[in-house]
Amino acid sequence: MPEKKTKQVKLADVNPQVKSVKIGIQHLRKVSIFPLSVADQLNMTDLITDAVGQFFAMEAEKAVEGPPVEFIVFMLELLKSNIGELVTKITAEDDSDKVLSEMTNDQLSNVVEIVYRENFERPLAKIVGLFQKDQTETAELILEKLQQQSAGPTVDTDSNTSSEEATGKEE
Repeated sequence: MPEKKTKQVKLADVNPQVKSVKIGIQHLRKVSIFPLSVADQLNMTDLITDAVGQFFAMEAEKAVEGPPVEFIVFMLELLKSNIGELVTKITAEDDSDKVLSEMTNDQLSNVVEIVYRENFERPLAKIVGLFQKDQTETAELILEKLQQQSAGPTVDTDSNTSSEEATGKEE
């Protein structure tokens, strides 16, 4: 009988963005939540952007009434029609219906929070931080150059003044 090769994963190779959550109605089981790939994230962003655009186009045509109720219903329908695909991407489990049937609303909200934090909030904060850091460094460099230019070279006048000569006192 051939030996089974066990794949050993080095701790350094484990993605720190992978989180675990427990799901279940009666008995809990652990499910790994993986970050979305950039391609998946862009597709998801496009899907949401397109849906919001469709909603506001329908609102402009008076096909639906404005937020918040109609908008929430519209977004829930969008989520409902795409949640299966999203669940398979973030859990790497094939049967999204099974995962969803084992999940409570509270557990789903925990998963949504993880996906949002890992795929949108943290990367966006890093990108914003880069621009702020760049602006701060640029401002500091400009100020430093201005200070150097305004100070200019100091000219030595070789003048000696003593307090006795300045007051005119003689002994």
